[in-house]
Amino acid sequence: VQVAATVAASAIFLNAGQACSAGSRLMVERSAYEEVLAVVAAEADKLVMGPGLDESTTLGPLVSAAQRDRVNGYVDQALDQGVQAVRGGVMVESDGYFVAPTILTGAADQMPAVQEEIFGPVVTVQPFDSVDEVAARANDVAYGLAAGVWTSNLHTAQSMTQKLNVGTVWTNLYNYIDSSVPWGGVKASGHGREMGREGLEKFLQTKAVWTAID
Repeated sequence: VQVAATVAASAIFLNAGQACSAGSRLMVERSAYEEVLAVVAAEADKLVMGPGLDESTTLGPLVSAAQRDRVNGYVDQALDQGVQAVRGGVMVESDGYFVAPTILTGAADQMPAVQEEIFGPVVTVQPFDSVDEVAARANDVAYGLAAGVWTSNLHTAQSMTQKLNVGTVWTNLYNYIDSSVPWGGVKASGHGREMGREGLEKFLQTKAVWTAID
């Protein structure tokens, strides 16, 4: 649980959440929910906000004032809807475009903070009770780029890999990419694949040749 929760924190706070595969929705089996939440919160507390060129910085700014305000808008909206901020949830007083690492609990699946891509250091943490339930809920979004599964049960891992409607599934790790492995999503996360054989094929033209031999 410790390792899974630590990686889950890294999945969202890396690059201040500005990554296409950022783990912005964390769904945790109910029996481990409080423990995972505590670890993610502890990891958030370790982060040091500051300029990207400062070697002590572990959480840099967002790309622009507009994006900072957009992210804060999602957080404010979630709080107005009754969601709780375990960490973050307040504006950062700074000259830079900073958003505090933010952990939201109590969010319903259909809220914008869950359904939409925030692209900032904001994660919603939700409990679940069964594999079928979490797969259905995870798929009930417009996006489908990548997902991570943490389990010690091989059957569960294989089942979730089949059930999740995404382009990439990482099991017991996250954000591993290799040029030999296709990368891309489904649904609103795009068409086609980069890298791997599939990525090369889009640069090729297939010629069909028909020959009649008497």
